[in-house]
Amino acid sequence: MPTNIRALDRLILRVIAFFLRDPRLFFRYIAVGGASALLEYSVFNVLYSVVGLATLVANSIAIVIAVIFHFNMQKRWTFRDSQSLRRQLPRYLMMVGIAAVLNNLLVYLFVEVMLLPPALAKLFQIGLLFGWTFTVSRLLVFSHQAR
Repeated sequence: MPTNIRALDRLILRVIAFFLRDPRLFFRYIAVGGASALLEYSVFNVLYSVVGLATLVANSIAIVIAVIFHFNMQKRWTFRDSQSLRRQLPRYLMMVGIAAVLNNLLVYLFVEVMLLPPALAKLFQIGLLFGWTFTVSRLLVFSHQAR
């Protein structure tokens, strides 16, 4: 087997080991992400369909509520972290901001440059950003070593 394939195999195994080092943590992260997405979707629909707010107003409020919920649940339940908000919140908001920019850049790259169907592009973007945000959350935002 060529050296570059063996190196790639080792890298893949290390990535899998990183994500599954603590399977309960990983699955709690997934659960909180799913709950956050459901909350954002539900709040948006209530504000838009029931309350009658404009689309972007309803969406913006839903995003803010989901981000607050997501941060609190990741801090308290997923990572069970007791660091001060003054240290964590700026790192978390920076991660969310970078993720928002990467979100659009990846979708643009996949759709406009690589000519993938938008639905497939969105799935790839979600997968890549999931991996990135989990890694940043674990190593920088909610890590005891990041103090």
